[in-house]
Amino acid sequence: MQKKFAFAALAVLLAACSGPLDYTIAESNEPEKARKILEALSPEDRQAFQTYVANHTMKGDLDYKTTIKEAVKIGKTEKSMNPMEAFSDAMNDAMKEAMKEAMPQKQ
Repeated sequence: MQKKFAFAALAVLLAACSGPLDYTIAESNEPEKARKILEALSPEDRQAFQTYVANHTMKGDLDYKTTIKEAVKIGKTEKSMNPMEAFSDAMNDAMKEAMKEAMPQKQ
């Protein structure tokens, strides 16, 4: 009987240790959990989470089983894949290359 009680108490303690950052991305769609997640994330972590979700959504490989904590950690290492920024950078590079070819170089 004492073993069952000890096991139940341990299970309750372990459940209490998990927090909003242990929710999965799928769970972040639930309003109450989303509120808790937003309260738990610093502005920097929120940006990293948004970067992760946006990048992996655009790549088509977003895993909804990823925890918020994991997404933040990965998001901090990834560069944001803003489509307009990427397009603008590509256009600037193309213009620079075209200008090099069009303008005679002084020697």
